Amino acid sequence: MEKQQDIGTVVLSPVIEKYTIARPLAGEEAREVYNEVRGRAEKDFKNSPVFNTHFSFNEDKGVITGSNTYWGILVNNALNERGFRLPTITEARELDSEGKLSNNVYRDFGMAVYNDGTPNQEVAKKLVEEAEKRGWELPVLAPFEALRLLKTGTRISFGKDPKGIISGDEARQYLSDNFTYKGNSGARRLIRNRNGYWNAGWSGLDDSVDYGRVDWLCGEATRADLETAVLKDVSKVAKAEIDSLNARIESAKQAAIKTLKG
Repeated sequence: MEKQQDIGTVVLSPVIEKYTIARPLAGEEAREVYNEVRGRAEKDFKNSPVFNTHFSFNEDKGVITGSNTYWGILVNNALNERGFRLPTITEARELDSEGKLSNNVYRDFGMAVYNDGTPNQEVAKKLVEEAEKRGWELPVLAPFEALRLLKTGTRISFGKDPKGIISGDEARQYLSDNFTYKGNSGARRLIRNRNGYWNAGWSGLDDSVDYGRVDWLCGEATRADLETAVLKDVSKVAKAEIDSLNARIESAKQAAIKTLKG
């Protein structure tokens, strides 16, 4: 029975006296987030077809499977209530450079808004209007932390205090430097493909299948919090080493007994 691997806390960057950390979203914590998100979708957006897509909790692996733009926004909201968030685009790229994002699954990290054209023109028009009011040049790259859902379930807007936005020339350069596949119009998904390529051109905002994953979260930690997390990880490693050593000793002991008896 395959379980999500516990690979510990990753320190992404210092933020003055705090640090940005990332860790797996798995096990009971993932189950609680899944149940909360599923419940909200059924309560607040029960007539919206964008949520009639794959989104499940895999008991064997202990992870949330399935992902699209709409599910991602709801998951991020649920994590916000716990003091966390889904990784921003830059945080996700850093995790990838550290070798923490496995292949054979895809992960969503937000949206690219190129202009008010197709695909997803209704969504794109609203986001372009809001971007212009805020003085952002197109294109705009927006992580889930910067997005929210309106009550219709299909209308996406920027939050009151959007974080992690990359726009204009900086966004164009970021796309050129980091994404293998890119769009040039409308509103599209920012994802890491199952083969490891980064894609800013996926047009199906509500597409979701079982090899999608929501399995990492980010947050801020003080130095004291970080030390506690690291010590916890070290303790886990130490216990594993001790267990392995004891197993080898027991195996050697049993082999010696067998030899003496023989």
